[in-house]
Amino acid sequence: MSGKRVLILGAGRGQTELIGAVKRLGHTAVVASIKGDYPGFALADEISYTDISDKEAVAETAERLGVGAAATSCIDVGIESLGYICEKFGFPGPSGKVGAISANKLLMKEEFERLGIPSPRYRTVRSRDDLISASRELTYPLIVKAVDLQGSRGITIVRSPGELDGAFDSAMSQTRADCCIVEEFITGSDCGAQAFVRGGEILFVLPTGNVSFHGATNIPVGHYVPLDAPAGVLAEIDRVCRETIVKLGFDDCAVNFDLIVADGRVCVIELTARLGANCLPELINERYGVNIYDVIAATAAGEDLPGARFDGDFSGCVYARMILPTETGILDRIEDRNAPDPDILDISFFVGSGDEVSRFGNSRDCAGQVIVKGSSLEACEKLADDVIDNISLVLKK
Repeated sequence: MSGKRVLILGAGRGQTELIGAVKRLGHTAVVASIKGDYPGFALADEISYTDISDKEAVAETAERLGVGAAATSCIDVGIESLGYICEKFGFPGPSGKVGAISANKLLMKEEFERLGIPSPRYRTVRSRDDLISASRELTYPLIVKAVDLQGSRGITIVRSPGELDGAFDSAMSQTRADCCIVEEFITGSDCGAQAFVRGGEILFVLPTGNVSFHGATNIPVGHYVPLDAPAGVLAEIDRVCRETIVKLGFDDCAVNFDLIVADGRVCVIELTARLGANCLPELINERYGVNIYDVIAATAAGEDLPGARFDGDFSGCVYARMILPTETGILDRIEDRNAPDPDILDISFFVGSGDEVSRFGNSRDCAGQVIVKGSSLEACEKLADDVIDNISLVLKK
């Protein structure tokens, strides 16, 4: 069936390609978001100013506007609402339970424990007494997490008891919940995986490498495929991700995994019922030659997408890295001194003259992105270094 009214949750840069896909497939893109200077509004067929973190408000909007499908990408804010309305109105998409798990790290950890999904040991902390108990029962280093925030916000690595109180205060000052999580910080290789499940069939699991900024916690600022890991580790990532999807009941959605590999053991740190951000969709597209946003839009609308295949050999490497400001101030201009190169797939900027930029501290501070390809990971890293060295963010004096 074509010509559906599709409610897209979010209007930021992570949704612009999804809006385009919905329209390209012949549907009406109804974009819901709070007010703001978001690029998705200019692309929408219709706009609804709705707080997408409020599932009842989103349900009211869906019913009032007569939409027949819903989708989102690259953000966590609307995931719980997406699951809620997909289940309430019978839309293809994640269930209410999957949406809730994706939006709340405590619910997620409880399900991991109940279902035997490999994940670091944790404790729920609501008070100083809980904090003391957790520090005695778990092994350092620890990581303290707010349960309801996305990206790197409200997360701190704790390497000694003297750092614990400050990390707890930081998490609780940012969360709307009455608790946080303290879990063991596993030392190993952090990586991820992107997957898509449709009609109960897992179409692909794609392990991805991380490029991280090391601050209060490790913040992914880039990704690459294929993941540089032994065949046995890749097979174990595939197995763990597939079992996790099935056990938790993820369906008709993309799945974004954060993983740690230590001594050959794969642990699931977190997962969400959406595409990953920071160029992960573009890496999927390059790997499979399929526009993943078209797959999301078609799945939400209950349509087939002829010709979409997720197999075949892949050689070389595709590598993406975010452009990180090194100073805080008002942007005067961007100087891009890069010459055209077929191995430079994309140079994009999220900011322009007159915008405020901040020295990088979390994922919201990224100023742009670079995507390159090459014969190896080492070749891609060198090219990306060169490209970024040829870009200057010039601030006003």
